[in-house]
Amino acid sequence: MSINFNMSLKSIDKTFSAALSNVKLDLDNISVVTTVDNDDRRYAIGSLNITKESVSEAAYTINQVCGTEILSSTSGTAEVGTTPTISTDDVWFNGVKYLYVSNDAETVGGVSESGSTVYTITYAAATEYTVTLQLQDGEGNTLANDVTGTAYAGEDITLYYPKYILKDGTYYGIDQKAEPYYGYSYTEISQDQTQTVTYTASDITYYDEFENMTASNWVASGAYPARYSNGASKRLGKSAYVTTNDVFEAGTYTIVVRGRNQSGSATGALTIAYVPSGSEDATTLAESALSWDKGATSEQSYEITLPEAGYLRFINPSEYNSNIELDYLTAKAAATTETITCNSYEYKTYCSSNALEFGEDGDLMAYTAKYTAKDGNITLTLTMCKSVPANTGVIIYNPNKVTSSDITIGEAASTTSIDNDLVGVLEATTLQQVVDNNTNFILNAEDPQEFVKVQSGTTLGANRAYLPIKTEDLTANSKVTIVFADDATGINEVNAAAKSGKIYNLQGIEVKNADKGLFIINGKKVIK
Repeated sequence: MSINFNMSLKSIDKTFSAALSNVKLDLDNISVVTTVDNDDRRYAIGSLNITKESVSEAAYTINQVCGTEILSSTSGTAEVGTTPTISTDDVWFNGVKYLYVSNDAETVGGVSESGSTVYTITYAAATEYTVTLQLQDGEGNTLANDVTGTAYAGEDITLYYPKYILKDGTYYGIDQKAEPYYGYSYTEISQDQTQTVTYTASDITYYDEFENMTASNWVASGAYPARYSNGASKRLGKSAYVTTNDVFEAGTYTIVVRGRNQSGSATGALTIAYVPSGSEDATTLAESALSWDKGATSEQSYEITLPEAGYLRFINPSEYNSNIELDYLTAKAAATTETITCNSYEYKTYCSSNALEFGEDGDLMAYTAKYTAKDGNITLTLTMCKSVPANTGVIIYNPNKVTSSDITIGEAASTTSIDNDLVGVLEATTLQQVVDNNTNFILNAEDPQEFVKVQSGTTLGANRAYLPIKTEDLTANSKVTIVFADDATGINEVNAAAKSGKIYNLQGIEVKNADKGLFIINGKKVIK
């Protein structure tokens, strides 16, 4: 494009010309004509002309290369003498990343009229690294296939793993750690990485991720993957439901649902239902039983009883999309037996959170205890209890001195009321010798056949029991004598001669002295 300035009075006739790339010509010519006589004027412009000059273009080629390999070749046209834009970004070809190294645009210069100008952009193949998560138990045994991923040098990568893994019928779990809660992140990776993820055996009987389940309507979700097991979550639509893939047998279960309430203002909830096998009809077990406060991420648990085999179903009770990001579900079937460990002791105290049923032919027998006092002498009478209510302290009699025995967990006994002076504890408890008006006694740890006063500050282990006796019933020389009620042990009664003051062992043989153990003295079973 050129602009010509002409002023005849001053003998000025000057043309300015320049190439303007990518500028479109709007007017071929502008002419300014004046009727004023300019001969005696110094600065008037007699005429102004803008004219179009022809611009030539030529072809060029850009080759993207790595070593001697041409990755890509592209062609274009540009104004002669100008240089096309050369990208300095990293590129991908056939799934492989290449890092930008250099280009020769400055050396080659502008596009030549010949149309044979070639520019070369040089790349280097990016180094690819592998990240591996090994899922193992505490002894180094593999629980599942490794979780692997790849990333190129300088990139970031995060790998996720599940909360639980099923191996040979046992679920192994792992605790949540710092975010990502169930995963590992690597920044600007520069080498292969291997991380061992160690799981421990758990007592759950079922586990599944909600992203593996079928729902009537999932809605957009998946924000903040670092907060979820396997890096994934799901969210129910309005009035939608999700159903487990597996059938649960009839019985009682403690279920746990982990989720996050992504709302900043409202509480979220789920209703629990079940669908019998072979049916499409759901039966509600608990309305809005699971709930999360706004912004909370947590496990919510609930105990359910299925009257028949069926699938579990979780329902969004709201007419709006749920605000709960669902992570995983676990279930634990209610135990049918409880193991009591005796360490071969003949007697021990015990207390369970379950109601227990002691059978006629079991290795262990349970007794409640009531004390009476006379002249400072304490008699503790033990009465057999076949159905022991939950949270009840008892004395366990282990005549065969077994190391442990499984006791049936009952239901009816949980509401039974019994007369008992033993106080049970479910957790380790620090005892004082005197509390209020009572003096506390426990079984002698060195000789668990007699009750002795507690030394203040003594810690009584979990699932044990102690005996409080009114301090006013005691003297300095008080001793607790343990006797069994007549029907206590089920041992055949020794004949009437036993009431003559003689001492017999449990086999009915007369002995001279009652050392440690259970004897019949004056017709009563007594622990010495």
